[in-house]
Amino acid sequence: MDQRPDNLLSIGSFALAAQLTIKALRLYDQIGLLKPAYTDPWSGYRYYHSDQIALARRIRLLRHMAMPLTTIRHVLAASPAEAAALITGYQAEMERQLALVQRISRELLAQLNQEEPTMTFDIRVRSSEALPVISISRHMLVDKLMEHIDQSIPALQAFAQAHGGQVVGAPFGIYHGPVNADDNGPMEVCLPLARAIAPTAGVTARVLPAARLASVTITGEQCEFPAILEPYDALYAWVEQHGYAIDGPPWEIYLDRSQVEKLEIAWPFREK
Repeated sequence: MDQRPDNLLSIGSFALAAQLTIKALRLYDQIGLLKPAYTDPWSGYRYYHSDQIALARRIRLLRHMAMPLTTIRHVLAASPAEAAALITGYQAEMERQLALVQRISRELLAQLNQEEPTMTFDIRVRSSEALPVISISRHMLVDKLMEHIDQSIPALQAFAQAHGGQVVGAPFGIYHGPVNADDNGPMEVCLPLARAIAPTAGVTARVLPAARLASVTITGEQCEFPAILEPYDALYAWVEQHGYAIDGPPWEIYLDRSQVEKLEIAWPFREK
C-alpha cells in the first residue's frame, strides 16, 4: 500500500523538473548527496519534495563543470562564502588544466608536423663532490608536485637551522621515478649542507656520491610543463651521443623561484 505523504513528486517527475536522469538520482541517493524526501518501504519507490528541485539543479550545474561528486559534497555542506571559494578554486584548477592541455597539444602537433624544436640548449659538464644533504621524499602525482616542493624546502631550511646545519647551495629535487598523471615518483627534495647531520622522523640525512653532471639552465616559460621535458630529453641525448652512460636519476636545481623561475637540470653520467 502506498503510504507516501501528499504533494510529493515521483522520481520520474522530479527528474524531469530537475533535468537529471533517474539513474543519476538513484546514485545521489546511494551516496547521500541528494536523499529522497520519502522512500516507500514496500516498493522502494523514491519521492521528492518540490523544495528539493533547486538543490538538484545546483548539483546538475556542478556536474556540468565536471566537478567530482566528492567535491560537490563539500560545496553543498559549506557556507555560501566557503562554497564560493571552493567553486572559484575548482575553476582556477580547471583553467590550469586547460592551459596544460593546450601546451601539450601544441607540442604534439609540432612533433606530428615534424617541426624543428623551438629551444636549443647550452649543455655543459661539471663535477659535484660528495655532498651531504637532508631531504624529504614523497610519492605524489604531478598535480601535487609543486605543493611537495613548496612545503619541503622551508621545512628543510628550518630543520637545518634548528640542528646547526650550514646550507651551502640551492635546494634541488631528485626524480627517482617519473612524476606525471599516472606515475608517482618518488621525488626527493634535497638541501645541501657543509657537513652531515643526524636525521630525524620525516627528514633523511645522507651523502650523495661524487658525480659528473651534464647540465643546462632554463628560465621562465622553459620551466613549465611540457616545455621542461625538452631539456631532460636533450641531456639524455647528449649523454648517449657522446658515448657515456646515465649514472642515476636527474636533478632539478632551484636557482631562483622568487619571480622569474630559474632551474638547472643536471643528469649524472659516467664512462661506459
